[in-house]
This record gives sequence, C-alpha cells and structure tokens, in this order.
Amino acid sequence: MPYLCNQSRTPRYAPMFEWVSKPDNDAVWRLKQGVRLAPEELPTHAQLRTRFKTLPDFIHLASAWGVTDAFRDKVEELEPGVHQFFPVTLLDPKGVPIEGAHYSILNVMTIVQAMDTELTHGDWIEPRRPNGKRIFEPARGVNLHMVLRRDVAGSLHLWRDALRPESGVFFSDVLWDWVQRQKLKKLVGERAIWAD
Repeated sequence: MPYLCNQSRTPRYAPMFEWVSKPDNDAVWRLKQGVRLAPEELPTHAQLRTRFKTLPDFIHLASAWGVTDAFRDKVEELEPGVHQFFPVTLLDPKGVPIEGAHYSILNVMTIVQAMDTELTHGDWIEPRRPNGKRIFEPARGVNLHMVLRRDVAGSLHLWRDALRPESGVFFSDVLWDWVQRQKLKKLVGERAIWAD
C-alpha cells in the first residue's frame, strides 16, 4: 500500500532552517509543481535557526524537502533520473557548515491524479487565490480512507497527487518499507489503499 508522507512537525524532529540567500525568483515554490529546475535557480545554503543535536533524515528547508544522500540514492535506484536532487550546504546557527550533513533539496517530478475522489472520503476546497485551483482534502482521523487508482500510480515509487500537490509526497510500499528498515527519521506516513 502507498503512503502519503510528510516530514514530522514534532519540534524535536523538526529543526528550523532558513535560506541564507536565494535567487530572486519563485523556483523554491515551483518545487511542488513537478517543474524541472536548473541548479542556479535554487538556494545552495540553509542555516539552522534552532539548537539541534542530531538532524533527522527528512528536514524542512523553508518550503522544500531536504533529504539525505541515502534516501536520494534509493530513489535513484528505484526511479533513475526521474526526480531532481540539488545539494545544499547546511549551516549551524553561527553560520558554520554542519559536519557530516549531506543533504539535497528534493524536486519530485511526477505529478499524477491518482486519488479517487469518489471512493475517498473528503471535501473539495475552493482556492484562496483568484488563479488557484480547487484541491481535494481527504478526511482525517478515524474517517481517513484515502483511495488511489492503481492504473495511474501503481508503478510509481515517488509522486505528488495533482489534486493536492502541495500537501505531501506519496511513497510506494517498496520505498516506505525501505525507509522503515533503514530507520530513517522522521517521516509521518498515512496509508492509502488501491481502488481495486
């Protein structure tokens, strides 16, 4: 079964980073749209704003996902050349590079409409901006029943859903199981089911 994943928001697993400097463009926001980007469009340094002893494997880099080399390598093994990874230098609160912190900005390039809105309990949410799109928000908690179409996403390992591209990343069961076996920290996953 696939999982809808997000980095943990629990303070002990969620170090706060800010971009040191970023190009004057909207590329960071386009990371959630499946748009191929050039390395020079993205920031290269992020500074830790909170004290933190050990960094988790999945981190918030302002509005982007930061992932370790181990995760990058596994995704490349499963879907070679599909997604983009941009190396980023992480700095401590004093501006010194964090030793042993090998992370990349993740750009998920696959966006498909896999969520079955007839079988998934949820609601359509109207856009907040004039040019925004409606998104589908599955019900949470005991009502969570997210159903995906296998014919659309069954062969994928990492993707965003077109109905909610800014709200998490889907992992295949193969990728999710690998993350769990490797004890990578700290990811929150909500299990979805296939329509068939």
